[in-house]
Amino acid sequence: MPHRRTILIADGKPNTVPDVTVVMGELGYEVVAVSNALFQAMAVRYKPRAIVFGTGLPAGGPVSVLRRLRASVHTASIPAIALVANEEEKLTLLSAGADECMQEPASAADLLVTLRKHLATPRIVASASDEVLSDPDRLSALGNTKLMDTDPDDALDVLTRLAARILDAPVAVVSLVDDRRQFFKSQVGLPHPWDKLRETPVSGSFCQWVVSGKEELVISDARSHPVLKMNSAITELGTVAYAGAPLSAVMGQSIGSFCVVDGKPRSWDEDQMTALRHLGEMVDAHVSLYTPIKQELSAEAHEQQVRAATRAACRGFLAAARLLSSDHLPITNNDRREIVGMIEVHSHRLSKITTEQSAVQEKALAAGWAT
Repeated sequence: MPHRRTILIADGKPNTVPDVTVVMGELGYEVVAVSNALFQAMAVRYKPRAIVFGTGLPAGGPVSVLRRLRASVHTASIPAIALVANEEEKLTLLSAGADECMQEPASAADLLVTLRKHLATPRIVASASDEVLSDPDRLSALGNTKLMDTDPDDALDVLTRLAARILDAPVAVVSLVDDRRQFFKSQVGLPHPWDKLRETPVSGSFCQWVVSGKEELVISDARSHPVLKMNSAITELGTVAYAGAPLSAVMGQSIGSFCVVDGKPRSWDEDQMTALRHLGEMVDAHVSLYTPIKQELSAEAHEQQVRAATRAACRGFLAAARLLSSDHLPITNNDRREIVGMIEVHSHRLSKITTEQSAVQEKALAAGWAT
């Protein structure tokens, strides 16, 4: 098992970060050196009490790692200290999410003082990375789906009902997240008044972290989570246990979460998570197939979107097939009929957009010959 009290250090040059192993060991901490490439995975594994970046890391290394750390709910609350060579580097790393920067060369005594200061004060994180949530390309992709502030969708309602039943969860939601709020395109089991309002501020959302981190989020009891325990979804929506899979727009941008929620602590087993992933892939297929293709797009851009929708549809078909063939999930005959019905709907839609794509190609070829 990983050590419970760990300090992770990434150092691009030997001895850039002063050796504090002995003193930190006497205080009950284990100092672990990791490569820049493995830092994110090791941070999730070890859940360190603090992280330290040395100088000499590959260009952009600490910046990209810091941004990934701050985007993930699993690592957003970990204090980060960076050694820097100059003022420009300091400003860049502070902007990326470092809590404090120390000028190189730093002494072991100074690093110990800084570490102890941050270890004594919890890092308070209230929301996910605004840099990700407000990204113009992501928001444009979400807007292109034309799903925000629209009526419930019968096909998506089928998938939320299936998720709630198969995972034995009182609540299941297709949640779309922009930079201000989460919108419930489809839901089953949400308490009043949220079932009628169909949205909350993004600050009261667990789904924001699925979007920010572009990763699954599996929580057994949010009340004990270092970040989520302060989220208003616990008190207002009754969210205690949560499992969410990221949803993507046609071209792959993270736009929301397909999630299930329980008002009491619980574990989500691997079969349940597999089912949630498969149903989420069917949601992605539906979103991609029904995202309008702008008429003003060039023939090349039109073809690119059709290809992306086709890939999403194929993933959805494969996911549906795996659900239908599963021996480990409580899928009823009625569930099977609804899944087969979804396959038929998506097949017809895919046939339609590929036929339209052929017409666009023929028109483009004709225009080329005419010139």
